[in-house]
Amino acid sequence: MTHTDIGVLRNAQLIMLNLLREFHEICEKNNLTYWLDSGTLLGAVRHGGFIPWDDDLDVCMPREDYEVFLKVAAGALPKSMFLQSRDTDCYYNAWWAKIRDRNSVLQEQGIGGLGLHHQGIYIDIFPMDKLPGSYGKRKFLQFINKKLANICNKLERYYYGHYKKPLLSPRNICKNASRLVVKRLLGSSVTGVRKVSDRLEKAMVRYALAKAKRMDDYLYGYGLGQSWRQTFSPQILFPLKTILFEGDSFYAPGNFDGYLKNLYGDTYMTLPPEKDRVQHSQFIKIDLSPEESEISNQGCVSS
Repeated sequence: MTHTDIGVLRNAQLIMLNLLREFHEICEKNNLTYWLDSGTLLGAVRHGGFIPWDDDLDVCMPREDYEVFLKVAAGALPKSMFLQSRDTDCYYNAWWAKIRDRNSVLQEQGIGGLGLHHQGIYIDIFPMDKLPGSYGKRKFLQFINKKLANICNKLERYYYGHYKKPLLSPRNICKNASRLVVKRLLGSSVTGVRKVSDRLEKAMVRYALAKAKRMDDYLYGYGLGQSWRQTFSPQILFPLKTILFEGDSFYAPGNFDGYLKNLYGDTYMTLPPEKDRVQHSQFIKIDLSPEESEISNQGCVSS
């Protein structure tokens, strides 16, 4: 079931397409590897472009290329776009990057009102990491990932938490006291809690890459808080090929049939029932006034 007027949705898709074109150009100029992912790849194969009801756009990059992209993109994007990551927007909590349009709003399901971070129409950029061949090492990484993610999530809840009345209940007294301790230890600024979680995340990635001596498989990024999703062999991913998406050529996994079967099963070419044709957004607005644009771009930014 859709939540957005079809005309507005199509205009939002065209903005995403423009973001993708800019992303592609930066990758081409810097010899960076990427491919269309998830529903975007499915749309390219099944529809020749966007899935008609889809309101997001996904790409993947190997971790090494992803890290280079984060370094070069902020200075390469036009002023109408914003590279959003945990380094550029201190209110942004996801462990992958986005490129956002500065003159629009896309409010996602489950988020009440405008959030603290940039809210423009966006594309998602996911890192993929090499995965150790050893089953034991994989299970150990999974265990550590979940434990560290739990620690970081609790820190953020303590830091940003607002507890319900009665404020003088023993439970809330303890929670607020511990929150003050966390703030004192990490600093009073909003970036304080990030010092711990970001260092843990980077250490996790370094450990994972160090253990992946053989290029056995790839896994969606080890970023803390992400669920462990499907793995992909290099033979499915590489060599990449080009595919048409909305009339333009972009990169796709070499065996996109195997990639999509891994994600969606053997029936991925069959349209889902209408009740399952869902959107991520509950509100989209394009061509903002200067005042609305200022509200949409209210994230705590460093660029």
